[in-house]
Amino acid sequence: MLPTINQTLREAAKRLTRLLKNSDQAWLETELLYSHVLKNLRIDLITHGDRSPSSHQQKKFENLIRRRLHHEPLAYLMGSQMFCGREFLVDHRVLIPRPETELLIQRAIPLLAKETSVVSSVETRLGEVVVWDVGTGSGAVAITIKKERPDVTVIASDIDERALTLAKKNARRLKAKDIKFIHADLLDKKIEDVLSSKHFLVIANLPYLPLSDKKKLAPDVVRFEPTQALFTKEDGLYLIHRLLHQLSDFITHNSLRITHYIFLIEFDPPQASRLMLLAKIYFPQASITIHKDLCGRNRFLEIS
Repeated sequence: MLPTINQTLREAAKRLTRLLKNSDQAWLETELLYSHVLKNLRIDLITHGDRSPSSHQQKKFENLIRRRLHHEPLAYLMGSQMFCGREFLVDHRVLIPRPETELLIQRAIPLLAKETSVVSSVETRLGEVVVWDVGTGSGAVAITIKKERPDVTVIASDIDERALTLAKKNARRLKAKDIKFIHADLLDKKIEDVLSSKHFLVIANLPYLPLSDKKKLAPDVVRFEPTQALFTKEDGLYLIHRLLHQLSDFITHNSLRITHYIFLIEFDPPQASRLMLLAKIYFPQASITIHKDLCGRNRFLEIS
């Protein structure tokens, strides 16, 4: 006779507690995985806890628990992650969207409201405000922006075509229409051709962790999330530095037609002072601000 839902939950939570060192988190993950397998709400586990699942469901759940015990992230096991209230498909092709990155959206939306207000009062041509999501990954940032502000033009780029395939799938699934997905390495000619607005916002959540951090981070991250989406050289600043240089050249060469630009860039807290210096070198006339995350750590660079 197969064990009941309650019995299975208790045994699995006990095993996960040894891994996570937190019984509440273990219970939460156990319930989420079992609900995922049974295609039920978590509350159904309580109301039908005396029932037994099918042998197929039991084997599927056991496989997920075994993978979790080997540190595979919960989001990959369930195939999705919530971001700004929407469910995004994720797998090993892309980085799992983080809560910290939601703060980029919270900052971007009011900035876009201000930009579009200015544009609508002085311009008659449509499409004057453009948002470029650099290193889009799962598409979480670009799609969220488009859903919140369907009136702006959104372009999303990534150097990994596999990531772009998943981002496009998320866009179709969430009905985020007219996003321009571009396979590109930062600001190449394809992006320049599209980034032709007088008002534009660049949002960048690029790989920014130093290579040395591979020895410090949890196995969940190092073993399973794509290395190229996490780590880079120059103490994690290589890609951000390249992007700032490219943007500086682009603005210099197009200064007569660019009215206003804003850059929002996520970074590793120890990089704050070096990034502030780079920003001042490349954009000496700009307003430069560093914003903190919910834990009070320096996390976002804003240049406007």
